[in-house]
Amino acid sequence: MSGATFAYLLGMALLYVGRRILGGDTTAATVVTVLANLAFAGSVVLFVQRIRHGEAERRAGWQRAALFAAVGIASLVLWGLSTDRFVEWVGFEGEVRDRWTAVFSALWPIVWLVGTLPLLLIDRALSTMPVVVQPRRVSQATETGLVLALATAFAFPLNYLAARHDASVDLRYVKTTAVGESTRAIVQSLEEPVEAVLFFPPANEVAREVRPYFETLAKASEAFTVREADHDLDLDLAKQYRVSSNGTIALVQGEKVERISVGTDIDKARSTLKKLDREVQGALLKLVKKAQVVYFTVGHGEMSWSGKDLSPARKLSILKRGLDELNYRVKPLGITDGLGREIPSDAAAVVILAPTEPFLPEEIATLRTYLERGGRLLVAFDVDGKRDEALEALLGVHFHPEVLHHDRYFVATTRTDADKARIITNNYSSHPSVSNLARTLVGRQQGLYFPEAGYLEARKDAAPRPTETVRAMSGTWAERTGDHAFDRTREKKRAYAIGMAAEGGEGETKWRIAVFSDGSFAGDEAILYRANRFLFVDTLRWILGEEEISGAIESEEDVRIQHTRDEDRIWFYGTSFAVPLLILGAGLFHVARRRREA
Repeated sequence: MSGATFAYLLGMALLYVGRRILGGDTTAATVVTVLANLAFAGSVVLFVQRIRHGEAERRAGWQRAALFAAVGIASLVLWGLSTDRFVEWVGFEGEVRDRWTAVFSALWPIVWLVGTLPLLLIDRALSTMPVVVQPRRVSQATETGLVLALATAFAFPLNYLAARHDASVDLRYVKTTAVGESTRAIVQSLEEPVEAVLFFPPANEVAREVRPYFETLAKASEAFTVREADHDLDLDLAKQYRVSSNGTIALVQGEKVERISVGTDIDKARSTLKKLDREVQGALLKLVKKAQVVYFTVGHGEMSWSGKDLSPARKLSILKRGLDELNYRVKPLGITDGLGREIPSDAAAVVILAPTEPFLPEEIATLRTYLERGGRLLVAFDVDGKRDEALEALLGVHFHPEVLHHDRYFVATTRTDADKARIITNNYSSHPSVSNLARTLVGRQQGLYFPEAGYLEARKDAAPRPTETVRAMSGTWAERTGDHAFDRTREKKRAYAIGMAAEGGEGETKWRIAVFSDGSFAGDEAILYRANRFLFVDTLRWILGEEEISGAIESEEDVRIQHTRDEDRIWFYGTSFAVPLLILGAGLFHVARRRREA
């Protein structure tokens, strides 16, 4: 090793000792830091001497080495910019301070490696050629040093990202869901104790899968406890809770018992384990709260769970099944059921989904009286339905049936321009009915899917004025020409309101309303999107005053994968052109390099 390179490394070592080990502010640290600077100065002098003497090829080699040494020394400037002393001097605070420190803390080691590793290899190459310097070997040493430096440097930003976005990935064949926010909230709000009794034989694989889930719930509240039992050994306990076999989970509160059958065979239990959180939440709700009746209006062409001729976009069979699991009793509400006279007294809420015919004046009057007495309404319009100005006035909104389009954020199903009407969005307000959805990964990344949405505007005479809850993405336009293309002379791009909510009254007469511009978001076609399920359930819970148990229901069930237009383009061009071109380019580079060497 040359004296110039040794002096460079000595300076780095002394600086590390002075600033890191000795603390930087002591007398000893100051002395060591001064010695480090003298070593750097000596390194510069020695590099200059070597550059001035020797044949041209050797001088060129030392010039290259000196350049990389300068890069290494320059990295110390970046290090200084990352220190607390500098950050305090410039006055950075909060998030700006954190970002500045993180960037320069990751940047200076990378620059140091880029300077130091090539320097060492160039120095090594020159020292092994005392007589004649071969420029090709110096170039190879430089390239090797840079490759090693960059490969090693990759660990710095990777480590930073891993620390900031800490996550674990479970790659097991059988995967049990984690505890969802909503289930945790139910357990934390328990007023009477609940015990989970896990009936499994010893050393059972399924028991090992479900045990951590219930232990997590037990940590969330002292009112929730867990114990394990064996059906064959604890016959009296099994008889008391009417458990017929192992592989059963009994949730017990007083005299009430809800049972979940999982099974003892790991392969057969796989499907149940994937939706365990949903099963447990449904059982808990049956224990801790009385079933609430939700009426869905009929007789105006609304979406329904019955009817063989209904398309998947207008059928509610999946939604009804989900509400049943969450302990809501779903009933139809037509003019003969009280819609024309008085809403039934057991109605917790009334839902109107995508009517195509206007409501009768008597029905509007009944709904108005229901609201004035503290009723709860969830309404979604249909772009193909007839205009119902009386219903809009009751809700305090104007519904515009022009279908929203976006040329980037949409679901590609037919691969035609018509797909632009199938918009997706993750544009939420801070309203409590969507606050949990805005916080979850599903809500932010997958977003909501609206197959055919109009848009809403608050009426000027509405009191109180409805608040926006869900908006289309920026750059959305309301289609008026029918060609699925933006016409800047007749159409305007903006973030249109898709969801609104309002509340008023006090005490027993407090009412709540939620309105959407597309009822098909709850149909069998769109409800497969998890975010859509969360939107409906969390909105229903908000109008019922149950927002404290709102939140994501965890599930590992397989769902249909659909990409947006941009995602499809990335996959198509990436697999068709980008990857083959990268492989071809790497091959051509390798061949050209071998020819140059030959």
